[in-house]
Amino acid sequence: AVLAVQSWISAHLALLSVSSCQAAHPGGLSPIAAMCTRLLFRSLLPSHVSSSAPLSASALPSSSSLRVLLVTLQSASSVSRDAADAGPRRLPPETIDGLQAAADAVAALAALATAVANEEREDDGARGDMARHQGPATSQREENEEGMKCMRQIMEIIVQGYAVGCNALQQEERRFMAPVDAERLQAFSAGLVELAKEVLPAFFHGDPWPLAPSAVSALSPSVSVSLEQIRAFAADTLVPHPSLDVKEIGLDFHYNFLFHFMSLLSQQQELQQNLQALEENFVAEQAARQAHISQAADVSGALRTTGSFSANGDSTLDEAVGDSSASALATARRIYDAVVTETEQRRQRLSPVYLHFLDTLMAQVGAPSALAVVNEEVDLERWGRFRDEAAVNLTEATLVVGHAQILEKTKDELEAILKLASLAETGATPGAEANTAGGPKTRQAPEAPLPWQRLEVCLFVLTTVAPRAPAGDDKVIPLSLEVLPRLPYETALDFATGAGGNAQRKPTDEEREATALFLHAAAGRFILWTAGYIGTQKRLFASLIQFLTCTSLPFVTKAAQRQKIGLHCDAAVCKLRELAEEVLVEAVKALDASAAPMLAEEAAEEDVNLILNSLVSLILEENLSIDNRAALVLAAGAVLAPMPADRMRILHRQLLSSLGQNLREVLAQPDSSSTAYGNAVKLFFSAVQGLRPSYSLPLPPYSAGDLCEPLPKDSPYRHPVLDVTQELWETIEEAMKNPRRQEHLYEQSTYAIVAVILTCRAHVPRYMVLFRFLDVLAETFALYPTAYHLGALRTLEGLFGSAPEEPILAAVCDCMRRCVLATLERINVEGEHYVYRQPDLVGMTVDCVNIALLHPLLAIRFIQSPHSSDFTSQNEMTGVSQASESRNWFCTVALAVLQFAPTCHHPKVLHTFMVFFSRLAGWTDPPSQLHAFDRGGSIPWLLEAAEKTQQAVLALLVKPQPAAFSQAFPHGGKLEDAKKQGEKTYAAVVIDVIIQALTSVHSAVQSWIGNAAQALLLLLHHPVLAEQGRVALEAAVMGLHPHLLSTEQRRTFLRNALAETSVRGFCVLCQQLADDANAQYQRSKFSAGVSGGSQGGEPTLSGDATSRGGDVLSMC
Repeated sequence: AVLAVQSWISAHLALLSVSSCQAAHPGGLSPIAAMCTRLLFRSLLPSHVSSSAPLSASALPSSSSLRVLLVTLQSASSVSRDAADAGPRRLPPETIDGLQAAADAVAALAALATAVANEEREDDGARGDMARHQGPATSQREENEEGMKCMRQIMEIIVQGYAVGCNALQQEERRFMAPVDAERLQAFSAGLVELAKEVLPAFFHGDPWPLAPSAVSALSPSVSVSLEQIRAFAADTLVPHPSLDVKEIGLDFHYNFLFHFMSLLSQQQELQQNLQALEENFVAEQAARQAHISQAADVSGALRTTGSFSANGDSTLDEAVGDSSASALATARRIYDAVVTETEQRRQRLSPVYLHFLDTLMAQVGAPSALAVVNEEVDLERWGRFRDEAAVNLTEATLVVGHAQILEKTKDELEAILKLASLAETGATPGAEANTAGGPKTRQAPEAPLPWQRLEVCLFVLTTVAPRAPAGDDKVIPLSLEVLPRLPYETALDFATGAGGNAQRKPTDEEREATALFLHAAAGRFILWTAGYIGTQKRLFASLIQFLTCTSLPFVTKAAQRQKIGLHCDAAVCKLRELAEEVLVEAVKALDASAAPMLAEEAAEEDVNLILNSLVSLILEENLSIDNRAALVLAAGAVLAPMPADRMRILHRQLLSSLGQNLREVLAQPDSSSTAYGNAVKLFFSAVQGLRPSYSLPLPPYSAGDLCEPLPKDSPYRHPVLDVTQELWETIEEAMKNPRRQEHLYEQSTYAIVAVILTCRAHVPRYMVLFRFLDVLAETFALYPTAYHLGALRTLEGLFGSAPEEPILAAVCDCMRRCVLATLERINVEGEHYVYRQPDLVGMTVDCVNIALLHPLLAIRFIQSPHSSDFTSQNEMTGVSQASESRNWFCTVALAVLQFAPTCHHPKVLHTFMVFFSRLAGWTDPPSQLHAFDRGGSIPWLLEAAEKTQQAVLALLVKPQPAAFSQAFPHGGKLEDAKKQGEKTYAAVVIDVIIQALTSVHSAVQSWIGNAAQALLLLLHHPVLAEQGRVALEAAVMGLHPHLLSTEQRRTFLRNALAETSVRGFCVLCQQLADDANAQYQRSKFSAGVSGGSQGGEPTLSGDATSRGGDVLSMC
């Protein structure tokens, strides 16, 4: 029965989703959905029941669906009140399923009621305006109000019924002094979480949801009692439950219950901002009005009569404007005051609820015992997720109870805990009186156990509340930060077990270590979230950075060294150590970044050196993870970023020299482990790109001379990062050319050098870093090609493709040539198999050419070369020598694209081929290529380069195709056909190849359809290419295999294509051509299979539709 009711209600939820597109506004309800929802609620309530009388589940008829749901929820307790104390019995699975279904049905009803209530709230203003103009309320409105009353009454009944179930479960828990099983609580509480979003807050605050409560409901205490029982159940049963899943349900309940208040606060802040803006505008208008009146008075005195009429008219207008502004300001202030009053009233009602919730929550967020961690009895990742959710609830609860009250309470508990550790005698306890006795005090054993878990909770609470507390406005957080270095991290467990002289089990080293790791992680997280404040306090920063780098992280490294010997990496203690290590490293990074400006201005050189030395010692510590060591490198870079240039250069050189020496030592040992090699590479190159100055360094004055002329060594315009990088280039080059080539090496090295070049773009032309990097990039790519090489090259092309520095353009173009030839050489050796074995390398290689074609200064260098546009005889282009290959590299890559494009089945590679055609054809119409360059006005030298590029591309496209190409792509077996093929131009061949690729039944054309359409459109409609292009298009389409397109389809495409002039329209035509070819091929294949039978009737495509290989370099 419950499942049937749930399915019935779920059908209405589905109706809401389906009809949401008919709603008047996004997220609203359509009229059909709203009407059906009202009918649903009316069907749940008996028609003979008065809407003004309070109801309970027992008063409903036995056949009522609502009663079925509520009785199921009220039977969640497995023990009756009159049963003997034999202990709770476990409910069978089918009963749990029924309980889950009932809770889900209640959640669905609450969601439906919320949707209808929100819709009524949206339309209330409009209906109110209509009612004022139309007179009395219509029958439709009365019917809607009756439905709203029914809906509220049903929600009241559900809340009371749920409260009965909550009370029964709490009584069971108290009776047997044992928590209720988690499975039953999870099933039962699903409806409570949904009710807490809108229904329970509305009833709690007396809101008119969806209408005002009836007189009987308002005077009846049953609803308020039910609300109290539900809140007590969530705070006292769900949150303290041992199961983390049940705890999170309690957290979700309280977060949802508070969400309406958070929304109201957000509205208050928005209104406050609007009110401040109106006040500023009003003051400005008043000042302008006074100035205008004064000016008008002066004019009136000068012009007497004529001026007086004008002044009076202007004064009247100013008064009207001032009255309207004052009225708007008064209205805004009245609305804001009302919202502030409402917010304060709700805060007062919510305050006792969330004070009790916080007391309960703070008792549940403590760390698990060290013994449980050592014995693998706790899932730390799952516990961490619970703590994160608890932190969110705690932070948002400060909106109600205020951060000051939580901080004071935490301070009192922290003082009591620290006194147990005998820290109170040193005067370091927050709020403790100063020690007046002379001489040092000896630490005495506490009389009670030191609750280290409560100490960890105090640090957790301080961390969570800190974002809500204005920096420096309280004394608890600063004093708590000061005491962090003196907490008993390593001995906390000894205090806990050795207090009072009682004989207890002596803790093991693993337990002490786990306890210390929990406390170090809590301290690091506290520092991390208060780093912005600490960075402004010189003494506090010095104390805490020393604590982190000299105490906390060294302890973690020692723990890691011990764990590597005796534990496996998946042990809970190892995961705890990794968590503490990550938090502490992040705290160091945040501290250094926030304190860097202060260090640059106030700190002595010795202090900065001390910080950097401690960081370097940690960076070279092999027991830390490599990611955290690299993060510490970035922390060192953050310290150097605001330093003066000379000091930055010296310190950066020291850092890089230390890590460079470590890398050279590893490279000098060929038998060193791959882990040590990879770590040394990552650390060094992280340091290379880890320094990014926080201010702009001065540039040399512009001169008409060489922009790449090196700067003198004593020039004030030298860049410290580039200086150090150039000094250590031998180490960089040695690492990149090392025989132990790995993708990891080139990933780190290329990214680091490119990052340096990007950071120092304006200074790069006067250094040799870029030129040397491009040379090493091309050399290593030829030996060990990776996608990281080509990614770096593409970035540099985009960065310097439009640069005015000729040497840089030449170096970029030469690097691209060498990389392209290296890829073509591999294709030459392996044939077409290399395209499919290394699609990323082939596609990115062509894409490097594509990006260069976007920049006229680069494109003109290889398109207009004496040999690249000259398709001569095959003997001259066989690639006999490296020199001829170098001169004709663009011709070679163009012919390779033409060869493999028609039958390429790899989508990414084929996409780059089509982009190549569209970029090349785009230069027939330079504005289509230069739209991104001429924002803010045309650039003369760029337009001149574009015109030259256009002329070179047109000269290339009208050249006849090479003999090698016609021999490799015969369209017929006759000599006459071969001669006709030899008369084709390069543009005609491109058109033929695109048509073949479009009609290939193995390729998906959606990704590159726009590129193909653009290329065809430009080649067909350019005045120089139009005649031959149309002939080539007709020959290509009519020459397709009969199984691909019918005669009528070919003629239709040609007729539409020759008339179409827009890229969008041509995209549609190309997509239709591809779809028709695929469909016709499938029909032909099916027909051939049916008619041919066992004789093999599948059609075979010959000529251009078959797969081709070939030797690219020999063909050229």
